[in-house]
Amino acid sequence: MEQAITHYGCFASAVSSSSPVQGNFCPPVLGDGPVGNVVLITGSTGNMGSRILVGLLKDERVKTVYAVNRPSARKSISERHMERFEDSGLDKELLRSSKVVFIETEISEERMGLDGQLYDKVCVPNEILASFLDE
Repeated sequence: MEQAITHYGCFASAVSSSSPVQGNFCPPVLGDGPVGNVVLITGSTGNMGSRILVGLLKDERVKTVYAVNRPSARKSISERHMERFEDSGLDKELLRSSKVVFIETEISEERMGLDGQLYDKVCVPNEILASFLDE
């Protein structure tokens, strides 16, 4: 995975020239759309997902990022993100952003394993979905 990220880098041709992210950190293409996007991303503790998370947190057009990952008996979701960011040399301060909401759940369950109120929040009309397999 590291080799693919290094080799393909930013996939520059697919990213808007106004992207706030440079180098190997690329958010999904949001185009020149409105500010206030809500994004749900899975797999944000993996190599690719963590880099996408960085891009989303730096993107001024993104209001909220729901970072959904499977539960782990060994480490909390915050610890897993902190460890991945540290290992990858990513800015750990971004994990303190008020834009990110960390959710541990089994998305294969009914309503993604979320209670009704949280499910309704993450399923807003302008939501953009991005999924990256955990490693």
